[in-house]
Amino acid sequence: MASLRGLFLALAASLTAAWLIGHQNWAAVGLLLLFGRVLCQRDRRTTWLTVGVIVIIGLRCGQLLAQRQAQTQPAGDFTGQLTVQPDAWRINGDLASAVAVTENGSKVQLFLTLQSQDQQRQLQEVTTPVKLNVTGKVEQILPATNTNEFDRRAYQANRGIYNQVTGKAPVLVAQASHRLTDFLHQLRANFSHHMANLPQPLAGYCGGC
Repeated sequence: MASLRGLFLALAASLTAAWLIGHQNWAAVGLLLLFGRVLCQRDRRTTWLTVGVIVIIGLRCGQLLAQRQAQTQPAGDFTGQLTVQPDAWRINGDLASAVAVTENGSKVQLFLTLQSQDQQRQLQEVTTPVKLNVTGKVEQILPATNTNEFDRRAYQANRGIYNQVTGKAPVLVAQASHRLTDFLHQLRANFSHHMANLPQPLAGYCGGC
């Protein structure tokens, strides 16, 4: 009985989250069927535990949805300062991408058009957090449009990222920091730069780790 009760509770939690967070309507139907099955057990403890799990998960999902709504910005122009850790940059020619932090502490996915080869070289070699005065556009991250396509919106939402900024930053300002988290990012960036100087194909293997 205990194992069956645990199965009911796990299913209740999964279906509730899939319905409220994943917006999967089939999960609501599955939740009703599951609750009917629980009632057929005529076990008061299992029934109340199932109701409790649904309520707790529902409240947590509501909290996450409210947080997502509060952090999601409408599409429009963007002008502001962003901070990027040194190990977050991905450089491809004159395009750079990274997870950045806004002035109010929320995270955004940044896509930056580099202004010169010097700027590209600076980002490739940076070992401290960088502050950028970015001018561009902000919009919500688009969801997957095809079946079985990678859902970047869902992936980034799990990381607390709901918006993307596309633009340019003529000036990059490296900033020293004494926080432990920043030190760990700098350590990882220094290690990555060291790996990049190894002979190929070893550098490529190490860079993919």
